[in-house]
Amino acid sequence: MKNCINCNAEIADNAVFCPKCGHDQRLAPEVAGQEVGGYAQNQQQPYQAYQAPAPQQQAAPYQSQPGTYPPQGAYPPPYQQGPPSQLAIYGKRYFGWLLSGILGTKEPMHLLFAAIVPFLTTLIYTLSNAPFYAWHAGGFFLVWFFAIVFVAAIPVLAWALKTFLLKESVKITNVISEYCSYFNIILPFSLFAMIFALAIRGISPANFFYALYQGTLLFSLLAGVATIFSKPGKEKNNWLSLLAMGFLFILFTFILNTIGYAALRWALGW
Repeated sequence: MKNCINCNAEIADNAVFCPKCGHDQRLAPEVAGQEVGGYAQNQQQPYQAYQAPAPQQQAAPYQSQPGTYPPQGAYPPPYQQGPPSQLAIYGKRYFGWLLSGILGTKEPMHLLFAAIVPFLTTLIYTLSNAPFYAWHAGGFFLVWFFAIVFVAAIPVLAWALKTFLLKESVKITNVISEYCSYFNIILPFSLFAMIFALAIRGISPANFFYALYQGTLLFSLLAGVATIFSKPGKEKNNWLSLLAMGFLFILFTFILNTIGYAALRWALGW
């Protein structure tokens, strides 16, 4: 006697079909009513104990060296942080640059930060001129645009003169940075001129504002002159001298305008 390969019932040794389940003894046993590639699928797999995966060792944190960049993948995940950008480094010392260079400095600064104060100065200058064109929006933006072009063209011209006329080897970014540092003085002057212009009622040649409102462009030009001829350690002295000349120019302009306006009124019998 032998056992059926499908249902395990006792059958004759020469039986081809099982009398109980009818399974052909020459075929593989049925699994859920299907034949699968001649392999018995009802055999149970031996039990294997679960083994936890070995923990992964984390890489030691990268110790950066001054003046060097870390190799790729030096920082383990999830902190894939590289060295700070040049813009971020300049941004951290921007306010210190403003304070240390309030009378001018040759210390370099990123152009995006250096241009902040000149940009605000041109805006304030345009506001001080607003009463002339009755606060018209088109006139405002037109004056502001040409003021920005004027202020931006001066340091480029100063760099060209230093490079090709004075034969000095200087970077244009350093020239622009020094030029922008002089606006730490021009900005409060422009703010004073704007407040004076908006506070008074009437504007005439005898008014002090007539001389003040041109001072912003005058000092911008003098800042360019100071950039051309300044030497390391001497830029503050040169700038103070030019500031004194600029204020004297404004004062004399006011006096001449007042005398000329009074003479015009006397001649016309006003």
